[in-house]
Amino acid sequence: MSMSETLNAVTTKLSRFEPVYAEARPRHRALAPLETIAAALAAFGRTSGATIEERDAVAGALVGELQLSKHTLWSSMLYGAFTPMLVGLRSRLGPPRNDDLDQGVLLAFLEAARCIRGESFVLRNLRLVTEAKVYSQRRAERRHEGALEHDDDTFTRDPRATESYAKVAADEILDVLESLGGPEMRDLIVATCAHDETVEEFVARTYPCARHAQRVAEVQRLRRAQANVLSKLGARVTRREQERGVASAA
Repeated sequence: MSMSETLNAVTTKLSRFEPVYAEARPRHRALAPLETIAAALAAFGRTSGATIEERDAVAGALVGELQLSKHTLWSSMLYGAFTPMLVGLRSRLGPPRNDDLDQGVLLAFLEAARCIRGESFVLRNLRLVTEAKVYSQRRAERRHEGALEHDDDTFTRDPRATESYAKVAADEILDVLESLGGPEMRDLIVATCAHDETVEEFVARTYPCARHAQRVAEVQRLRRAQANVLSKLGARVTRREQERGVASAA
């Protein structure tokens, strides 16, 4: 079963929890005009007409209920609301129909929803924290897989050592990018530098529900941030090369 099929299965029978939803509605102004579970989920659709602020408020209400209650309704509604984001993230990790990858994304998302603040910027923060958790776990898994026992008596040089070194260097660069600009900036630079995607295309893909003016503002913000991060990365590389030169001379 693919990620899309899994998430669709989660959300198909939520109507049986309407009493739970109705009991929670009075606690959240954002849910007041949304009389049913289906109406709340529809607010996240591209054709809903809801502003990003309105969707953010609804997401905040769902996150708030999830953090207060153990009822499955709230995690299921969040999975339904964020299905495009989750499917997009999963598609970047590896081949489809891999249960381990699927579960890794879903668990990271649920952990993110349980730890973020639900007052503002919920859409962005939930996406960024989920991505950070997923990629952190993937890097940890890769490092664990590469931590092979070394025996000087039996060791022979691997002809693919240069390729392995390049992969390690690439991982180090991704770590540096994330430390300088966060998961969003890391993804942006990978998309624009490795996949020839424009900043406008990146914004359109990662903020599919944003209106034109909001996308323009995001493009300007990300271009400034990207220039700043690349400048810092360049300075760090230059400094490391200088340090290596001094060490070689010594």
